[in-house]
Order: sequence, then C-alpha cells, then structure tokens
Amino acid sequence: MIKNYIIDTNVMIHDPFCFYKFDDNHIVIPIICIEELDHLKKREGIVGYHARSAARELSSIRKLGRVSDGVKLESGGLVLPELLQGNLYPNEFVHIRSSDRDGHEIIARYDGERIVPLKYSNEASWGLLPINREQKMAYELLMNPDIHFVTISGGAGSGKTILAIAFALNSC
Repeated sequence: MIKNYIIDTNVMIHDPFCFYKFDDNHIVIPIICIEELDHLKKREGIVGYHARSAARELSSIRKLGRVSDGVKLESGGLVLPELLQGNLYPNEFVHIRSSDRDGHEIIARYDGERIVPLKYSNEASWGLLPINREQKMAYELLMNPDIHFVTISGGAGSGKTILAIAFALNSC
C-alpha cells in the first residue's frame, strides 16, 4: 500500500538524503519547508551545511522530471510539492473568495466528503480567540473531537504553543 509522507524541514536538515528512504511511497514537500530550507542555507555550521546538501539533492531530483507531475525516484517513490497537488485531503483548508464581490471571503475545511465552514473559529478557549487565518485553522483542528492527532507548523511567535496550551487546559 502506497503511503503519503509529508516531509518537514527538520527531517531534511537531519538527513539531506531522506528522499530516498521512503521506498515506493509518495513524498510530499510543503512549499513552506522549501522556503525554510532556502533561509537555512545561509547559516553557518552543521544546520547550514545540511540545508545546502538537502537543497542540492532537491535540485538533482528536479532534473529527473517535471515537478508538477511528481518526480519518480529509482526506489519507485514519487516526490511531489504540496502546492501543486490537485486533490483535497480530509481536514485540508481552503480559502474561498468571491469573484464578483470584493471582501467576501471565507475559510472552510474539507471534511472528507464536502467543504464545510469553520465551526470553532469564534469560540474562546481560556479567553483566547484565534486572531488570524492560520490560528483559526489550527484552532479548528484542535477543537474538533473527531481529530485525535494535530501537528502545527509555523514561524516563531505565530501562536502555536499558546493555542495548544489553551486547548489542553480547556480539555481538562
């Protein structure tokens, strides 16, 4: 059975050749991770060295085929950029904008069957309300009792920890 592995920046930093270690499975690389890798290349030390190595490895993979179609590896695996995948996955979010009315937009979540509006984005947890689009998406996943495992990525100071703590305290 083919699995989809979503590779985070820290995986690429830990092992710049990680792309070849997932056998015949799909390897999905989020665009944010490629951007983070690009910034880390400028650092000195082992982190910068591994970031540069991973970036070189991604460049060599890119030469094997068209990235938008997915690049087939010798192991049988397929490397895909997250941004270019066409299918929606359960609990993936979409930002919908009106094409004829400025300012009319909504964030919604694909529940596996249909796109549904956010349910928890206006609920407070220990007095904390999500203040931006990313926090609303994270909060939606944390508050949903049908979702048992949530990972949140983002830059320093984006509110990941405070949201997780507020949710944990609210759950007690």
